[in-house]
Amino acid sequence: MQPVFWEDPARGDAVAVDAIAAAEAAVAADDRRLAEAEARKRREAELEAELNGDARRADMEALRTSLRVKGWAWSRRKRDVAHALLAEKPGPGGAPRAAAAKLAREMVAEVDAAIEAVRARVARDPAHDWLARAEDPDVRMAVHYAVQVLTDLDTDMASLDNGVGWGRSHTHAGHVLAGLPELSVIEATNALSAVWRHRRQLRPELLRRIYGEQA
Repeated sequence: MQPVFWEDPARGDAVAVDAIAAAEAAVAADDRRLAEAEARKRREAELEAELNGDARRADMEALRTSLRVKGWAWSRRKRDVAHALLAEKPGPGGAPRAAAAKLAREMVAEVDAAIEAVRARVARDPAHDWLARAEDPDVRMAVHYAVQVLTDLDTDMASLDNGVGWGRSHTHAGHVLAGLPELSVIEATNALSAVWRHRRQLRPELLRRIYGEQA
């Protein structure tokens, strides 16, 4: 078999010119379709951002607030990811990208859940030996301050065995307790137990305020 192509010799170069024109028209039509599709996607993204932009901005602001107020509860890896999210350029309509806002919301929820898990563990395991002292509001204030002092010293989150700040068994609970606005009786009871284990790092006068004559 041999393919053949029939054309009218009388038309001369018109056949080739028509074929080229048809090809150019097809390319131009494809370009228009692509441009129209891009414009449609852009309009849809802008409309979606207009509808959900405020919620996304709230998610990013919650992330920024959590880093500022609860930075002690964020691991280095999570902090790096969070700062990268906050540094991203906004999407259509000046709103944060949907994926960035979703990840920010999930990360804040994870940190809050971790804090609550520590608080729940602290509440389930009260050190009753210190309960009577924890009922004194002055003692609660003093031991809260001691917890904050030890937490300030604990910059390595007990990753180094240097005798400074909290030990490994108390570092997470200590950081959580230090970040609370005030301590409940149960929380103060646990703080008293934890601080007692690390009392050599604190001033004698503070220890007397906390533990009285047994300091």
